[in-house]
Amino acid sequence: MNLANIRKEKGMTQEALAQSCGISRQRITNYEIGIREPNLEILKRLASALDCSVDDLLADENDLLSCPGGLYPAGTVPNLETEMR
Repeated sequence: MNLANIRKEKGMTQEALAQSCGISRQRITNYEIGIREPNLEILKRLASALDCSVDDLLADENDLLSCPGGLYPAGTVPNLETEMR
């Protein structure tokens, strides 16, 4: 799960994210370190609070490729010629 990376990228604390989602900070910690996994409803709340997609949250950082213009899931490398226009 990519939760901690996205949260930090957005400049949000665990406490602020937890409050936005109506859950405890400890649950955020547990999700980030892999002790627990959020259900679909919580994933939707997290995605909304972080202004990202559920897919972004579920992506393993090792499955993302850094390319000009952003991060892309492995196996879906964009046509950079088209993307850069």
